[in-house]
Amino acid sequence: MGGLSTEYRVSIMIYGKNVETEQGMKILNKYTDAVKTLMMSELHIDINNYESPLMEDTISTVGTGVCGYVVVEDTPDNREYFVLSSSIFRGAVFDIQDNIQTHIDLSILEITYYTQDGRNLMRLDLDDEIAAYLLSEYAVFRRRRRYFYDSRIDNIEYGTVQKGAAFIRAARLNWFGKEVDEYSFPQKSKGVDYFTEIDTLSSSSSSSIDSSSSSSSSSIDSSSSSSYVYSSSSTSSSS
Repeated sequence: MGGLSTEYRVSIMIYGKNVETEQGMKILNKYTDAVKTLMMSELHIDINNYESPLMEDTISTVGTGVCGYVVVEDTPDNREYFVLSSSIFRGAVFDIQDNIQTHIDLSILEITYYTQDGRNLMRLDLDDEIAAYLLSEYAVFRRRRRYFYDSRIDNIEYGTVQKGAAFIRAARLNWFGKEVDEYSFPQKSKGVDYFTEIDTLSSSSSSSIDSSSSSSSSSIDSSSSSSYVYSSSSTSSSS
């Protein structure tokens, strides 16, 4: 398996109106440093994730050796995105989270569809122990789709920047994020078996040579003694 990385860059500008004193610049710089601290913290940037609220609190199985499960509504979208991990390229792409805690990199081992109290539900059996996740804390089950594995501020420009035709007191933070696209090797072919084609050509060339050799041998054998006829017959049998 391999991957190709795509990098995205964003400029974040922080400026203040009528900042003319040194004290004003210090306040502006403190705001800039606060944004840098935020962007350099443990942010996990997910893009185009799909999630669905849980339909009931989960039962904690931590320390029991028993894998947990979650229950979500049986909808067309949930059926599309919540599938067996064995059927997708990267299987452990599911998370469960509420306002208190989170559990990432889960796999779905089994799916059960059933009806309870007039509701169509899906039970998703997972591959690990899970804690108790509560509806009162807005618990959701999520499938990750795109993920930035590396993102941070790599440069800050303090002082003045140009905004339109004016120069203003400001700071510019340069942020980047990297996303990886994974590929599985070897890649599938276009359906053309080049090796068989080469072997066929080689075999055809060999056959034409053999047939011409056989014809030459036959013509020679017809005018020669019986010992050459035996030799010709033996060679033909070997080929």
